Amino acid sequence: MLSFEEIEDCFPDGACCDDNTGKTMVSAQWLHDFAHAIAAKEREAIKLACRCVLAAYPLTGHAAADCIAAIDRRSNV
Repeated sequence: MLSFEEIEDCFPDGACCDDNTGKTMVSAQWLHDFAHAIAAKEREAIKLACRCVLAAYPLTGHAAADCIAAIDRRSNV
């Protein structure tokens, strides 16, 4: 699970604040870019966790590389 700071780091530029209400307004493109940034950060975190597990419990053959490649294939990019 990403921390609030990690999520905040994924905020793209382009949000604007309504001075009257204090609400932040974003476009559909902003949301799209934010979702892709979050997904990429989560994939990297999962790959790191996989590498740690695989270091402790090595798999034979190409299984380790296959695990990480499977994570990459889950990308909708």
